[in-house]
Amino acid sequence: MDSQTIINILVGISLFFLPLIIFIWRIKKQQKRERADTRSPFYWIKLLEATELVTTDKIKGLKTEADELVRILTSIVKTAQMK
Repeated sequence: MDSQTIINILVGISLFFLPLIIFIWRIKKQQKRERADTRSPFYWIKLLEATELVTTDKIKGLKTEADELVRILTSIVKTAQMK
């Protein structure tokens, strides 16, 4: 096999797999963005805590509720990805 044939084979393989690689990359990128979005409530809770506008007991309750919501959303996303 000469070098041109090998190059043609490699180009053909890469053209075949390139759309698949791009698709997987986009899915991974979207998953990272979704995970970051689920963490944003904790940012706002920390901000409230730092300003001391809300009592410590209320902050604990908000953290618990946010954690439960994140778990529910994570479960929904994982279930949707399996289907």
